Amino acid sequence: MISRPIATLVLITLVMSLEVRAQEKSGEAEKFFESKVRPLLVERCHKCHTGTMSKGGLRLDSREGLLKGGETGPAIVAGKPDESRLMKAVRHQDGLAMPPNGKLSEAQITSLAEWIKAGAVWPGSMTTVAAVAAPPLSSIVATSPNDGELAKSLQLWLRADSLTLGDGEPVPVWPDQSGHGRDVSATKGVRVGGVGLPAKFVRESSLLKRSGVRFDVNTGLASSPDRPIDVRGDAALTIMLVMNLQPHEAQPPYDGVIGIGNPAWPSDPGRPLAALVQINRGEDHALHFAGGWNHDASLGSGSFKSHYGKPILLTITKQPGAMRSTTRMFLNGVLAGRDGAPAYEGRDGVPDIQHRTDIGAYLGKALSWCGSIQGDLGEVLVYNRALSDAERLNVECHLADKFGLPFKPLQDATPRAVFTEDEKNFWAYQPVKDVAPPSVKNEAWVKTPIDRFVIRALEDETKAARGIGFQPVK
Repeated sequence: MISRPIATLVLITLVMSLEVRAQEKSGEAEKFFESKVRPLLVERCHKCHTGTMSKGGLRLDSREGLLKGGETGPAIVAGKPDESRLMKAVRHQDGLAMPPNGKLSEAQITSLAEWIKAGAVWPGSMTTVAAVAAPPLSSIVATSPNDGELAKSLQLWLRADSLTLGDGEPVPVWPDQSGHGRDVSATKGVRVGGVGLPAKFVRESSLLKRSGVRFDVNTGLASSPDRPIDVRGDAALTIMLVMNLQPHEAQPPYDGVIGIGNPAWPSDPGRPLAALVQINRGEDHALHFAGGWNHDASLGSGSFKSHYGKPILLTITKQPGAMRSTTRMFLNGVLAGRDGAPAYEGRDGVPDIQHRTDIGAYLGKALSWCGSIQGDLGEVLVYNRALSDAERLNVECHLADKFGLPFKPLQDATPRAVFTEDEKNFWAYQPVKDVAPPSVKNEAWVKTPIDRFVIRALEDETKAARGIGFQPVK
């Protein structure tokens, strides 16, 4: 007969084992959602089904929205894909057909079905306490970069997930999705003076496992000079980049992420002639919005150093006027500057952006004077106007959601939970105490830390029984 303490220990061991397995299963489900389902919803559904103006009252930007559904009822029934209205729509059944711009691939439909069958896991969607004093719904609505009026000013749109290449295959040409045909391609042997080699496609990149285009110090891409981006003179613009860069030591000592215009004038022109996102290693990796010949707006020495090796969303807006005074930089949706103020360093000449005759827009080591970059790019956007704060935040929200990036403006608008003292003192929320496992008489029997508890309990039982011995199961 098994004594009560031994039975209890065995039960605890089984429960702990089941808990570990449950956590592993939960982690796999979350990974599946982040890699297969969330990107699909963002790309094919969010344009019509996010925010307060969602079509049919249906929101597809949260698990709660899917379960609640819209005017025709719940979109999904967790665990039952065949009973879910969303699956009938994407399968084109019962007179339903979504999304309106073309049927999903069979692989995408299968992924949705598997996700719903597994319970429609959505990380961060479960709450156990009620929020109080909730503010109104945020006005930030995830918006595709080419939505509505945005499309009119969108000049360049490079998306890693638009490529249909195998993992590790070269990217000699990265197609432009803006509709202007400004594809960027390797410059060596194609452009006069070109030295840039192709990039590489990475299926699960350093951008939180999303698709990326990987650059090394020899990679350089550029568009045709025959189709220059419509940004000239003292023009307004917006540049957005989703990237994860790594430090390197290639010369010249600056990283040229993306450039428009001509920063390499033979001598100092006395004003900015370009719009170039640049990291100056000579200033301990300072982030610059550069115009050439140090006619730049800079975040200051060391300002980019802490962002190496991290996936980030960088946005730069520029209004007409003096370079330093009219530039704003945002990191993951937050205005970058010292103490929250955009007091940038640099010079305040008025730009006169002039296009080159050998290359158009360029990324990395396109020509010999260009600075190399090393790392992954997921998305590149250029608009020929400074987006309003509302437009910028909406597009940034879309990109942050798509790439799984932290987005503080939306987090700040989220209702905060309030706990009572009793809830705060609940045992599960207390700090974990580091308790040393008990000692045992025979160390040779110990294979795992849990064995110590079981063996020690058996030793105590043996002692209490005065002479009843035991042998461990081999």
